[in-house]
Order: sequence, then C-alpha cells, then structure tokens
Amino acid sequence: MSVTLSKNQDIYNKSPNIWGVSVDKNTIFINDDVIDTFLKGKEVGVKEKKQVFVDNFNENIQKSANFTESMLAFFKKNNVKPIYTHLKVNAFDDLIILVTLPKYQFISLTP
Repeated sequence: MSVTLSKNQDIYNKSPNIWGVSVDKNTIFINDDVIDTFLKGKEVGVKEKKQVFVDNFNENIQKSANFTESMLAFFKKNNVKPIYTHLKVNAFDDLIILVTLPKYQFISLTP
C-alpha cells in the first residue's frame, strides 16, 4: 500500500482529499473472505482425512480377508472344518480374526 501526497498541498491541511490511497483492489481481503477460506480449507482437510481413513481401513480389511482365506485353505487341506470365523475391529489398523474349531479337531491339530 502506498500513500501519495501532492507537493502543493499543506501537510497540516485536514482536508480528506489530501491523502490518496492506491491499493490494488485484488489484494484486499475482507474478514468474511478470510473466514470463508479458512472454513473451506478446514472442510477439505476433514474430507481428505476421512478418505485416508477409509482407504486404510479398506486396505486392512482386504489384508485380513486374504489371511483368513489362506488360513481356511490350510484347514481344508488338513480336513479341519471351522465352526465360525469372526472379524473383530478394534481400530482401523487393529483387526483380529477369530476362528472357532470343534474341540476334537483342535486337539488333533496340537502336537
């Protein structure tokens, strides 16, 4: 922002016309513009954070499905028939696979 003063005008003159402000109108931001920009940025950040969470969760679900599939293939190869298979989600990066076997088959698998 620059201030210009005519050479012929008295510095002490209190006329409102002596001070001219030359500001590019494209560089002035009002409070509402700043607040709107902040809120939009916050909204975009929240959306991106949620998307990263969903992507990581989906990736971990896929990994747990692959592990479960390989475990069930191992059981099938050894003629073990699980009763139930459960997936417990403690957090997006903490998944537990619980496979319930009949007691007699569990004991037969133990060395």
